[in-house]
Amino acid sequence: ETNLNLIKSAMVKVVEIGAPKAKIAGYKVMGKTGTAQKPSENGGYSHTKLIYSFFGAVPYPDPKVSVIVSINETRIPQYSTTVSAPLFSEIGTFLVKYLRIEK
Repeated sequence: ETNLNLIKSAMVKVVEIGAPKAKIAGYKVMGKTGTAQKPSENGGYSHTKLIYSFFGAVPYPDPKVSVIVSINETRIPQYSTTVSAPLFSEIGTFLVKYLRIEK
């Protein structure tokens, strides 16, 4: 396997195992979560002010659509798997239907 194929395969596992809320029914999805701490006013980084991101591409192994979802802070600190991954699923589901992307 090439390095690219290994990375793509790992990104499928991110969705299947770590971020199942990013799934799109009938499609194999590749994804990557991210949570970043924002700078603190007193120096260092905040543990409560976070940016939640999710990158997803569909269908695996030859994606036709890729989407990045980035959420700047929430009222209660959470995880990318519960904040941005579900939004990716909604957007991705719309796009594969709208663009008539084959499964």
